[in-house]
Amino acid sequence: MKELTNNIKMLLEKNDNDIRIAKQFLYDQREELDVMHGSEDVSDDASIEVVKGLYHRYPSKVLIFPTEACLGECRFCFRKHIRKESVLSEEDFEKIVDYISSTPTINEVIFSGGDPMVLSNKKLFPMIKKIKQLENIKIIRIHTRVLTYAPERIDEEFISFIKTMQPLFMVFHINSALELSDNACEKAILLANNGIPCFSQTALLHEINDSYEDLKALFVKLLELRIKPYYLFHPDIVKGNDHFYVSIEKGVSIYKSLFNYISGLAMPIYLLNIPGGGGHCIMDLNNIKRDEAGRYIVTDWENIEHSFTEPQV
Repeated sequence: MKELTNNIKMLLEKNDNDIRIAKQFLYDQREELDVMHGSEDVSDDASIEVVKGLYHRYPSKVLIFPTEACLGECRFCFRKHIRKESVLSEEDFEKIVDYISSTPTINEVIFSGGDPMVLSNKKLFPMIKKIKQLENIKIIRIHTRVLTYAPERIDEEFISFIKTMQPLFMVFHINSALELSDNACEKAILLANNGIPCFSQTALLHEINDSYEDLKALFVKLLELRIKPYYLFHPDIVKGNDHFYVSIEKGVSIYKSLFNYISGLAMPIYLLNIPGGGGHCIMDLNNIKRDEAGRYIVTDWENIEHSFTEPQV
């Protein structure tokens, strides 16, 4: 296992090993259980990898994994069984550029992984530049856990470069308001003050944020920092993640409570990652229902229905 970053150690100490931090980053023996019979590749990434490091499911956007390495180890990670420590070679990245440039339906590129911010500026900047130069690409995102693991990684050189690449959106994975250290807040404000739009994504997780109070505290704080809460992900049915799971019924109830009592600006989109690689669907009454046998029926982005039985935990 990776050594904890200095920022994670500080968060644990500052919050007296609060479960909302500790459970995210410290090993738990319950990870060896598999009551739910979870998947090792819940998104079926292997089926959509069209070029090494490039994943194309939806018509207009693609994922690039410049590296599968991360800044640390999130115990709930839905890719933890398939993630490697690899970094794309220049040759591999050129093949990605060729694919994107020859596929005019693509207009958005998401740097993900792994975590793109593992790479040095010297390695990351040329990749972003090459994508930015493609005529068909109008939007670039960087999805990262950097504010939680290592906010110091957002240095002056990085901010100066990102300012020249607009429109480029930073999307931070943050699950608890306790992750927002003073340094993380300063970096978020600095990005906003430099005109860099920032969003967040959050995984709904048992004992970490599966309450109205915890999610409200997080989303309101993010909005104060000018980070727009973007996605709230229902927990994936992943092997070894039983102790993180929250029922759909409870998730929908919490989400409805949030909508009624916090600013609409602070409300994220609540998404389900459809088991078996069906992609994401928005969790609302039109997209998800139950049949007579108690199975959930969900409709994906192509208006195709998928059915599955929710595990009992």
